[in-house]
Amino acid sequence: MNVFVVEDSGIDYPLIENVFCPKDLPDKEKGYQLFWTKSKHEATRLLADKPPGFFDIGIIDIKLNEGDDGNRDGLDVAQIILGNDNIAFPLIIVTKNFKVEEYARETEQMGIDSRYFLSKSILVDNRFVFMRRIYDAIDNFKVREMTGEEYVAARDRKIGIIGIDNVRDFYRRNEILYVTSVTKIEHVEHFTNKTTGSIIVTANLKAIHSSYNIGHFKRRIRSNFRNFIGIDQSYLINLEMIKLVDGVRLVFQTNEQIKPDKYEKKLKYIELSGTAQTRLRHEHIFI
Repeated sequence: MNVFVVEDSGIDYPLIENVFCPKDLPDKEKGYQLFWTKSKHEATRLLADKPPGFFDIGIIDIKLNEGDDGNRDGLDVAQIILGNDNIAFPLIIVTKNFKVEEYARETEQMGIDSRYFLSKSILVDNRFVFMRRIYDAIDNFKVREMTGEEYVAARDRKIGIIGIDNVRDFYRRNEILYVTSVTKIEHVEHFTNKTTGSIIVTANLKAIHSSYNIGHFKRRIRSNFRNFIGIDQSYLINLEMIKLVDGVRLVFQTNEQIKPDKYEKKLKYIELSGTAQTRLRHEHIFI
């Protein structure tokens, strides 16, 4: 998972780093990669250098020059990110100016919910809550809010998913196991063409290939079915269809009437990274 960090303080950045990558965590379980910028200029340059969809979450400080009382460069960076649909990704504001109501109102006007406007003290006092805010921001970015009545009414709703064959099949909430991102690389003469898409795997172990990236499905599936969560950068999984976890392998419940072939058997499970395992613990899937 790629984390975009805008923080000018060399004292505060290690606190952010330690939340995502604790020093006592084995390297093989560290699933976050942090990209640290210290100024508005560095931040905008990094955004320009990375392709759309590269960053999963952003952690931004408001003041990027503590010696300047009027500095609010962090908010300018946030506006650049959220103002461009091609690069937009969820943001968390972490600031020492938590009590400044003007900043809180301005971030909310940008589309950053007040629950993602946090005091820097949380990095020391309650790292668990901070990580919950991270997951919540990722899961609910651009997801349509749903009332309790709508959620109940949607339990038996079907959603149509179109594949690369332009056929739209309809599925209920527990007829989809997971969505995963795929990358296709083609070498043509002296050029390399890299395209991303997704595969939607159903309970009948049917793999639906789509040219849309996983972000497209995350927002639309979660706007209808809240039993899905994102893990790592590459999966959107159905929590209600988990059968068991064997080591680092997560196995899904499938339609027992089918007799899968060798390829289809591989669709029944995914391999969990350290980040994914941590996410499932935070969701109390592992107890």
